[in-house]
Amino acid sequence: MVPEGYQKKELTMGGRRANLYSLVFIIPVLFVFYLPFLMIWGYNINLDSFRTILREHGFLFFGLLISGIFVHELIHGITWATYAEKGLSSISFGFSFRAFSPYCHCNEILKIAHYRKGTIMPGILTGILPSIAGLISGNLTILLLGLIFTMAAGSDFLFIWLIRKEAKGSLVLDHPDELGCYIYSPKQ
Repeated sequence: MVPEGYQKKELTMGGRRANLYSLVFIIPVLFVFYLPFLMIWGYNINLDSFRTILREHGFLFFGLLISGIFVHELIHGITWATYAEKGLSSISFGFSFRAFSPYCHCNEILKIAHYRKGTIMPGILTGILPSIAGLISGNLTILLLGLIFTMAAGSDFLFIWLIRKEAKGSLVLDHPDELGCYIYSPKQ
C-alpha cells in the first residue's frame, strides 16, 4: 500500500551482484586503515601474521567473527526499532539458507534518514570503530576484525550509496524477500 501523496519504486539487487559491487569499498577501506597501520606500526598482514593471530587468538578470533555476524543483524534491528512506531515488534530476524546468512528486516515504513542510520550502523560499530581502535593501539587482531566487518558491511554501504540522492522526505520499507527496499518518494 502506497502512502497518500507518494510514488513507489523498488530498489533491489541480487546477493551476488551486491557482493560484487560492494568489493569496490574494499580499496578505500584498506587505504584508510591498513596503509596507515603499516606506516605507523611497521608490520603488515601476511600469511605469517595471520597464522600468529590464529595460533595465539584463534578461538577468540573465530568466536568474534561468528558472533559478529549475528551482532551485525542485531544492530540493524535495534537501530530500526528505535525509529519504528511499533518498536521491536516491527523487526524480524531469520536465516536465509539460500544466501547462507542471517538477516534482519524492518516490516514498517521508516523515514529515509532513519533507514539510513539502521543500514549503516553495523558497519560503523562492528567495522569502522574497531578498525580505528586497531590502528590506534597497533593491535593487528582488532584491526583485522574491524577490516573484515567493514568489508562485510559492503552491501550496506552500497545501498546507502544507491539511495543517496533520494528526496529528504522519502519513506523506505525494507524489502521482505530481497536485498533492498521500496522507496516512497513525495509526488512532485
